[in-house]
Amino acid sequence: MDGIHDAGVPACPNCGQGDRVAGVPAVFLAGRDSVRVAVPAHADSPAHTETRQVTSGLAQALAPVPAPRASGAGCLLGGLAPLVLVASTAALVVDLIAPPPDADPTSAVPVDPVLPPGYSPAAGSNPSPWPDLSWLGWVAGVGYAVGILLVVLLLARRIGFRQKLAGRARAEELWARGWYCARCGTAHFRSEPGAPSRPLSLGEFRRLVWSAGGYGDLAVRYPIT
Repeated sequence: MDGIHDAGVPACPNCGQGDRVAGVPAVFLAGRDSVRVAVPAHADSPAHTETRQVTSGLAQALAPVPAPRASGAGCLLGGLAPLVLVASTAALVVDLIAPPPDADPTSAVPVDPVLPPGYSPAAGSNPSPWPDLSWLGWVAGVGYAVGILLVVLLLARRIGFRQKLAGRARAEELWARGWYCARCGTAHFRSEPGAPSRPLSLGEFRRLVWSAGGYGDLAVRYPIT
């Protein structure tokens, strides 16, 4: 056990006290909990209970990584992709089942009781009662291309977000050394080389930790509220 010692809780550099100082990981975990919520019946779904993760505002502010959340562009891509694919499928089905424009009209035109039997359209008129729907095939093809492009863009956004967090281990290494003072609402580090000795606002602490992981620019997109 030689060489091992308890350095104790470092006092807050702002108030000089340590009685309300706790490690950032402990504060973060204490602010997360699983609760069971009663969900009332709706439409065809019966009443039931489900478990949901609840995270306090303080825990969110001290998170070592940004929690994935739906952005406006992500919601747009996620909503448009299935709509475009469904519409393209409908256009393709209509194009496949529609009769050809040169089909024999006498085999499908309903008998008009006002017209004499054996009446046929006059020469020069449209010989078919069905419109030409061949253009729907092109619409379906273009729709499928657009839908696939939207899906690829959505997947690329998600993969890019995960790759951006590849330095999470480095961020958590610094994050685990942080302390939080509940009296002052600030974070700080133990006095040691390579770490600031002054009290840090939660926003400053976040930028410092996230920058250590290589995704400090996300601190602007995920402000502390």
